[in-house]
Amino acid sequence: MVLVSRSFVSRNTYTLAITTTLIVILTAYGYNNGISMSMFQHDRYSIFDRDINESLLYRIPSDNQLDGMDDNTLYHTFWKYINLPQYRCYNRTRLGPTKSDKGKNICADDKFKPAPSSCLVYSFGSNFDFQFEEAVWRTYKCEIHTFDPSRSVTGVTIPNEVNFHLIGLSGKSYIRSSPENWRTLQKESRTDWKMQTLNEIIKSLNHTNRNIDILKIDIEGWEWSTLPEIITSGVLPYVKQICIEIHFGYGFQVLYKAKKPVAVKFTSEKWGNVEIPDQLKVLRNLNDTGFRIFMIDPIRHWGTRHVHSPALDVDTLMELSLVNINKLAIVPGS
Repeated sequence: MVLVSRSFVSRNTYTLAITTTLIVILTAYGYNNGISMSMFQHDRYSIFDRDINESLLYRIPSDNQLDGMDDNTLYHTFWKYINLPQYRCYNRTRLGPTKSDKGKNICADDKFKPAPSSCLVYSFGSNFDFQFEEAVWRTYKCEIHTFDPSRSVTGVTIPNEVNFHLIGLSGKSYIRSSPENWRTLQKESRTDWKMQTLNEIIKSLNHTNRNIDILKIDIEGWEWSTLPEIITSGVLPYVKQICIEIHFGYGFQVLYKAKKPVAVKFTSEKWGNVEIPDQLKVLRNLNDTGFRIFMIDPIRHWGTRHVHSPALDVDTLMELSLVNINKLAIVPGS
């Protein structure tokens, strides 16, 4: 029999109670005041299992406040906003690889999961990697449309279940001539890219007034110049959920050694040629339309930026998964 003194138990119980209370207080304070939550980063996903009280969520400041912020404050604002969950999804599901940005996280709760065989998926940006689409087909048998104008289809095998389009997503429709090639070693880049708005693409495919179950966007920083048009066009009420890779703040150049990427160097250019305050305004406007973040998936080591006052490492490349809470009030299939 092991004997434990009562005083030892009491001291440990007291310490545990104080520690638990402190964590609860700090967490609640953090929700209201946006203090750094870096002490919880080791368990960053556990907060996405918590029921959400929208009145306690951190809100992106007004346009005037954002326009007056310096870079450090803007990065801290982004970090505080992105790291606090806005909706609890009980069934988060990975479609595609788990250890690669080629896979995406979706919400498979009954309210949001694609209806097998009648669902519709739009996937923008593929570089002819169809692992996400193949996972969608295996799981839900959706109608899948994939868009990427950057490379020739010559010699490429496209899965039978994918409707592929040499079209890029943009905030306006035009032919983009001699686009910069962000993939330094990609030799097959096409000279002219056909760019269209989401609204025009939907119309051309006769999908007007039809639900898009998953809208996947991975367009290398141009999301900031594209999302404003999507928000104002009136198509988002028909979108159930969005999986988007965001590139925040300053862009960077990939450095290679022996044809292998080894590091990144930040430049003075902003992703999508959109100013940093305006990038935050896009996130706020997306929230205002009813889209809530239910999961984040940082792309570590690529684009992590150190900022000061206070010191913080900010993941500027991030997979965001969002659901349209306005769909909660809509009958399934509408």
